[in-house]
Amino acid sequence: MKAKLISLMLCSVAPVCQAATWQANPNNVDMVLVSARAGDTIQLAAGIYTGKYFLINKPLKLNGAGKAKTIIKSGFRAWAGAGPTGIMVNNTGGVTISNLAVSDVSTAADEPYFGIYVSVSSSLSNIVIDNVDVGNIKWTGNWTNGKTGNGIGVKVWAGSATNRLDKLTIKNAVVHDSKLGSGEAISLGGAITNFSVDHNTVRDVDNIGIDAAGGYSWFAGRPENGLIFYNTVARVNTQNNPAYGGSKSAAGIYVDGGKSINVKWNLVKACNFGISISAENKNGTNSTLLNQHRPIMLKKPIDF
Repeated sequence: MKAKLISLMLCSVAPVCQAATWQANPNNVDMVLVSARAGDTIQLAAGIYTGKYFLINKPLKLNGAGKAKTIIKSGFRAWAGAGPTGIMVNNTGGVTISNLAVSDVSTAADEPYFGIYVSVSSSLSNIVIDNVDVGNIKWTGNWTNGKTGNGIGVKVWAGSATNRLDKLTIKNAVVHDSKLGSGEAISLGGAITNFSVDHNTVRDVDNIGIDAAGGYSWFAGRPENGLIFYNTVARVNTQNNPAYGGSKSAAGIYVDGGKSINVKWNLVKACNFGISISAENKNGTNSTLLNQHRPIMLKKPIDF
């Protein structure tokens, strides 16, 4: 720790600071997240991080010891009125999240809840989410009162048509075993350009597997110039999701109001719908290329 303090003192007077690597564990991670500087790497040791304040508001690399070893549980609330979230990236680019798991984020209130949430309100670039496991994201309230919650495993949101997130990558993620209410497993919303969602697995969720949406009155921007490829989506079914009233309505992959998005080489199995392309909102249009060379199987039993 003394060496770390010396390096920070030198950095404060030098014209250029060299990026540092911080070693974090469940006992000191809150301090490390605050103390790390833009461009630094935080290396999370193996362990269970319960209820920690994983709010990232500067360019950082957050790297775990592996999906089975570094586990972030329960979530936190970034501000009053915010829903529980495992990891939140708040209006910053240059962030990489990798090699960790997020689990057991839940709420009984009628509110959003997220495994990993990226929120963008200015023009930013370069977000990478790689090799993460997100599971057991669930609403635990009374399903009979008309409220269902809005859960999302991995959410990237850029609500303004002029403030864009450029260069987003979500790859090698597994999102699974979650009750999402009105949300989706992997969700891209709004003005996101030059993105890739690839080599991910979504399974055993009760709403849409992979969703890219835009053109709505409350988020006028839309995803553009993107790739959704080599993903596997299985067992997506809204039948027991109260938000859908017993209907079977979820697509494995859904593009709603996108532009110049190439959907190819995905494997979709045992979902209510395979791949759906639409523009639900009157403000939206859709120009998605479906270039699918792997099977879409709605009924066939799956083997994993």
